[in-house]
Amino acid sequence: MRTSFKIQCFLYICFFLYILKGNRGSTWVKTVTISAPSSGSKMLQNTYIIAIGRSSSCHESVEKRFSSELKDLRSGLNNVFYSKLHQKYTRVHAELFVSLQDQPEKRQGSFVSMGNSLHTPRWGYCANLSQVASIVPSCNDCYEAMLFNSRPMLTASCHLCDNWRICESSILLAYNPPKHYPFPHNEVRTILPTKLSYEGLADTVSQVHSNIVQRVWTVEQASTYMEVGGLNEKCRTEVIDRATNCLLAISIERQREVEPEVYRILLRDKRTNPQLYKCWPLPSSWCRGVEITQHIDAIMHLVFLGVIKTTMKRVNYWAKVRGKHEAMVSSSKLILEGIQDLRLQWVNVLPYRQGCFSGWVSENYLGMARMLPWFYNNMTNLMGDPVAYKQPTSPQHKWTLTQNKGWLKSRSLSQKGKAKDLSIKVKHFMSLPQYQLPMGPLGGPISDMLFAVRMLWIMTTHLLARTVNADHINNTERTIKLFLSAYARFDKNLRVQSAKSKPGWLTSSNFVCLLNLPRVMHEFGPLPNLWEGGGQGERVLSIIKPTMTGYKRNWQINVVEKILNKMALNRITSSLNDSLFDDEMLEDDVSITSNEVMHIQDDKETLRIHVHYRCYSSLVEVISQTASGKPLSAIHLSDKSFAIVHRASERQQHYLLSIATEMVTVHLGLHYFKFRFLNNGRYASIPLSQPISIDQRACILLPLLRSSENGGYDRYSSDTSCFAVMDSNWQYMEPPNIFKLPNVSRANL
Repeated sequence: MRTSFKIQCFLYICFFLYILKGNRGSTWVKTVTISAPSSGSKMLQNTYIIAIGRSSSCHESVEKRFSSELKDLRSGLNNVFYSKLHQKYTRVHAELFVSLQDQPEKRQGSFVSMGNSLHTPRWGYCANLSQVASIVPSCNDCYEAMLFNSRPMLTASCHLCDNWRICESSILLAYNPPKHYPFPHNEVRTILPTKLSYEGLADTVSQVHSNIVQRVWTVEQASTYMEVGGLNEKCRTEVIDRATNCLLAISIERQREVEPEVYRILLRDKRTNPQLYKCWPLPSSWCRGVEITQHIDAIMHLVFLGVIKTTMKRVNYWAKVRGKHEAMVSSSKLILEGIQDLRLQWVNVLPYRQGCFSGWVSENYLGMARMLPWFYNNMTNLMGDPVAYKQPTSPQHKWTLTQNKGWLKSRSLSQKGKAKDLSIKVKHFMSLPQYQLPMGPLGGPISDMLFAVRMLWIMTTHLLARTVNADHINNTERTIKLFLSAYARFDKNLRVQSAKSKPGWLTSSNFVCLLNLPRVMHEFGPLPNLWEGGGQGERVLSIIKPTMTGYKRNWQINVVEKILNKMALNRITSSLNDSLFDDEMLEDDVSITSNEVMHIQDDKETLRIHVHYRCYSSLVEVISQTASGKPLSAIHLSDKSFAIVHRASERQQHYLLSIATEMVTVHLGLHYFKFRFLNNGRYASIPLSQPISIDQRACILLPLLRSSENGGYDRYSSDTSCFAVMDSNWQYMEPPNIFKLPNVSRANL
């Protein structure tokens, strides 16, 4: 009797730039990761390259063959393979679980317009948000309701805003059609947002082809209809060209007796290129039995290389508008160096030099996301709002030069000129209604910036939770909408208000695509399991790139053969050695493999912790780091104390014990505690002769930063310091000394 075995497939498609001695080109690669539902394994050894080629080439032949094989594996007919585990032949049933692609590759492969187009900023939906940009964000009532969690999901009842729903039921987002849009007779002349599906896209293509051939629509009408429906320019051109060819052929056939020579040319061309006189064939990606919702938003590109990177750059611009960018750089340049010195796998950042992020990659923004409230918590002291302007009570013609300059400065007007000229200037502008009230601080109040940063941090921690349920998903949706609302308010003060000015959340489609993530969590589970930076994603590029020697003849075949041969050899040697530690154990769910493993014991869980914490070179180094007020790497023990591990004589490991005694303050949602070292109140380490009792929590102790004359870290006493605590699971310590995801409530606002 044959047993049945079901597997899930992760599909990953990406482009990468290949440069070799001036030979520059973009390469397209498609991989499949095979995973059994029972194990949930996503190791690199289960990832297979099924196609590789130049990105400029047409990939439809590959997609067509892949779709055919996927249908065969899904049907279960004649899919019998030998299983070493079961020692017999097993029937296999395969399903494509998700497809991981960045926005450009995903949209290009599905023939959907890019995110910067007019009608498809949010993946999976069509809507012209530019016309209704003022209605999309939360109104004041909905914003406060979400902020205090009084009615977070009751959004459909609001008649003032859409509250970031942007879906097919958003009646308030009805917009006027563009010119040449074909409307049926007696229909309302507005368009509602629509949800994309491959079936709907296929119907659009069929309808356009039929209406052009029957002379119902003009070419302009057909193109506009497909653009509103979300189809990209390449698809629109192909559909219209083929429909126009069919229309022309019908016209020539009717005039074949009048113009026989033209008719003979038509017949010859139809025999040579018959496909040009038929309806555009539907792409294989539409016909493989996969929904468009299975092409999920890749969180590494969406959240870290997209939203977090854009927000941090926007904060830099805000500091420049305030004229405080140099002060911000001077104060912050040493902060991240302390984190970098820890050399931890799960918080890999680069120094913040010159206020830019040159050389930063996704894992650097990931590490920065963990520390956003700590990094920006000193901004209030550095760039606080100026004192509110108070107008003199005396008549304006009696004002002094200083008083006239103060009035002009509060309205952002020029203050150059002599005392008499400035007095006349002030009198003139005081008569204009737009200058009756003083302007707020440049770039908006600092509270808007800090709250946007705080909500970005809270949202990211919820998105990367390793376990989810219905309540967590609802709370994640709430934090996403709160972040979008906070960012919209922060960005509004930085934009030049004009008719052509678009909000930042609309010019970058990554922001509205965040709204898709709660559905992804509901359908596919925790997002770290779908991290495209691991073995089922971009990590495969570390194997592909070393095997490439240029775009020579048959380079694709040579690359795939080398990689498959290497994988087969590794699989054989691994089974012979029965290795305990594989690359999966060294890989964090949302990070790359660590370059340094300090010590390996027999326990797998101990190995994972050692990848996550730093073993200091000596007790002297621990004392020096603590006295300098720098971040410390520690392990949280089962008794709620913290162990700081260091080397002792003969390279044996010792550790210092420390406990959090009381909470001192809260900054941007981070709780800071007083820490006290144990061991009789002095620096006396304990030998690590026996395995310590850990609770799977590697931590970093983040010191409370205060302003100092030369910037950088504030100094603390050597035995008692104030620290906030974050762990590798995106949780942070709060009273009463418990770890949990940060949240927003009335109590901590």
